[in-house]
Amino acid sequence: MEELLARYKRDLALKGYSTRTCQHYYLNVLQFLSYYQQSVDEIKTEEIKDYLFYLISDKKALDSKVR
Repeated sequence: MEELLARYKRDLALKGYSTRTCQHYYLNVLQFLSYYQQSVDEIKTEEIKDYLFYLISDKKALDSKVR
């Protein structure tokens, strides 16, 4: 998992995102993984959709955060 997260951080930086944006995206991924507490390989598309719906409906997340 650590290697996958490190590659994610690297890829964000290579895309030219600001340091702050990279940190924000990284924290969002950590929150998502913490919510499911499963291996990334085990998470299904429907679970991702359910999490996004949870953010919108229960957490009142901004649309820009969910995209």
